Amino acid sequence: MILTGCVRVGVYVCIKWVMKMAENRRREELTQEIEALRRHVGELEDAGGSCGSQSEIELALRERVKELNCLYQISRIVDKCGNSLESLFSGVVSILPGSWLHPRAACARIVFDGEEHTTANFEESSWVIAADILIHGARAGLVEVRYLENRPVLDEGPFLQEERSLINAVAQRLGRDVERIQAHERAVAAEIALRERLKELDCLYTISTLQELHFHSSERFLQSVVDCLPGSWQFPEHACARIVYGDREYVTEGFRESRWRMGADVTADGKPAGVVEVFYRKVIPTAAEGPFLKEEYALVRAVAERVGGVLMHMKAQADLRAAHRAIQTERQALHEANVALRAVLARLEEEKREIRASILANIQKIIMPVVFELELEVTGRQRSYVTLLRQTLQEIASPFLTQMSRNHMQLTPVEIAISTMIRNGLSTKEIAQLRCISPATVRRHRENIRRKLGLKNRKVNLVTYLQASSSEEPRPSPENLPGLSSAPEAL
Repeated sequence: MILTGCVRVGVYVCIKWVMKMAENRRREELTQEIEALRRHVGELEDAGGSCGSQSEIELALRERVKELNCLYQISRIVDKCGNSLESLFSGVVSILPGSWLHPRAACARIVFDGEEHTTANFEESSWVIAADILIHGARAGLVEVRYLENRPVLDEGPFLQEERSLINAVAQRLGRDVERIQAHERAVAAEIALRERLKELDCLYTISTLQELHFHSSERFLQSVVDCLPGSWQFPEHACARIVYGDREYVTEGFRESRWRMGADVTADGKPAGVVEVFYRKVIPTAAEGPFLKEEYALVRAVAERVGGVLMHMKAQADLRAAHRAIQTERQALHEANVALRAVLARLEEEKREIRASILANIQKIIMPVVFELELEVTGRQRSYVTLLRQTLQEIASPFLTQMSRNHMQLTPVEIAISTMIRNGLSTKEIAQLRCISPATVRRHRENIRRKLGLKNRKVNLVTYLQASSSEEPRPSPENLPGLSSAPEAL
């Protein structure tokens, strides 16, 4: 009974000590370990009541304390290493031998994802105890402890049954910690990827904004685009950019070429017209494919495509504005030419009126007196010719012929001449004699004239119609002309 009481007091002191050291650990894990320790104490009590000595119980108690201390140290390593698998495995493998029954003869190894983490004295041996590390139920590695020399056979070869439970617990704990670290790494990677995608979208949106802001200046647009590029890359503090278009070059402040470059061609009408380039001025620790993300390669191609499209649109708009200005200039020139042409036409009309007035005055003052004298001197058929000459000269100075030619374009020149004779009162026989044609031909012409003038089958006198078709000026009579006393009668 005294021995049993001592065991209980020792176990209670150990439990309080362990709980004090592990107050930052998860309550569920500590509770499970304390319950296992209590069960083991119960077993020791049963064994101690029968055949256990105090030294054996103390040895067993020390071993349990070592096991609990191992789990506690693993918790501290997890807190210290944060999210580094390398630090986690290196720290855990270093404390494992000290938690076994024969620590000086023990060595340990952790294998995970093809990589090994061992103690300094690790060697292959046939005395080994191991447990698998499971990640989401699948084997991803193992934890093993080996003895470098033969030891007495216990529960599982030279290893205790409690050491089997301990290595299983260590492997289970490592599996949970690895899952947590990997989940954290995936979350961090997703956050970084999301942040980079937002930067890329912001870059493309900024380019659209710059297009509207510098729509009439391709130089300002390209310089603004090149200034905003470095901020869209993963390491903006080390990035610089350059855009070459045509014979012009646009660079960021502090630009310097380096061997860490990525670029994409700017095309115009399907042909390369420039290039968009991004450089890192210093080495950035990255993966084997280089310092740039694959999404950044897609971004620089999208930027080059967007820049090419904007520049082509700007060029089309500039050409359209130039064409509009040219059309406006031509329109102004045509307007001025029309004004000048109207002035010329007005001048020509004025000159025509002056010429007509001059001709009319010459006919009235020079020719007509002679014709009137001649008409008084001749008789018979010759007088008819002279009368026709006088009437024709009077028609030259009147608008009848011009109006007939303009208003009745369907009339032939012969029909216009016969219309003039009819208007002047000549009969069909007289017209036939003057034109040296038959009266039947004159009648046929009269019928054609009536049909073309719209007088066919109408009770309208052709002579009256032709005389009323224009407002004639008063004809001069022989009595009004100098040297003449009276006008001849019309034949």
